[in-house]
This record gives sequence, structure tokens and C-alpha cells, in this order.
Amino acid sequence: MVQVATKPEGYRLAYSRFVSRVRDDRAIWAAIAKGNDRSPVANAMKMSLDEIDQRLIKLRPLRPPHAPKDLVTCYAGLFDFTGLKR
Repeated sequence: MVQVATKPEGYRLAYSRFVSRVRDDRAIWAAIAKGNDRSPVANAMKMSLDEIDQRLIKLRPLRPPHAPKDLVTCYAGLFDFTGLKR
């Protein structure tokens, strides 16, 4: 989704992922994406775990926001960058 705001110097665009039109579904997805367990989310939303699971199945998959921390050390020896210019 894109939010457009006008400013004196032009336009400002703010991008965010489209998850769902339903507010509760967006709240569930955001809470789970931040790393919260399903049980406290279900209690906060006054839903069962099954309801939370069914709603999550319909939404876009959760993906880790960053690459693993050991990615560089794991693959560092596989590439030779000595011939590259800065």
C-alpha cells in the first residue's frame, strides 16, 4: 500500500505491505510478525488458537525481515573479490 502526502517541496510516499482489508487480520499478522506467540495474541483478540490459525492461513506468509547474521561468515570463502575495483 502507498500513502501519499503533499509537502511544499513535493510529494512524500510511504510504502507498507498490504496484508488484509480487515483490521483484526492486520493486527494479528503484525503481532505475529513481531515475534509474539499465538496464545497471547489469541487472548488479546478474544479468539481461539484455531481462529488465529485460520486467519493467518489466508494472509500473506510471514518472512524474516533480515538475512541471518551468520550469512556473510558462512559464504565468505566462496567468492573472490580481489579483482574488483572500488
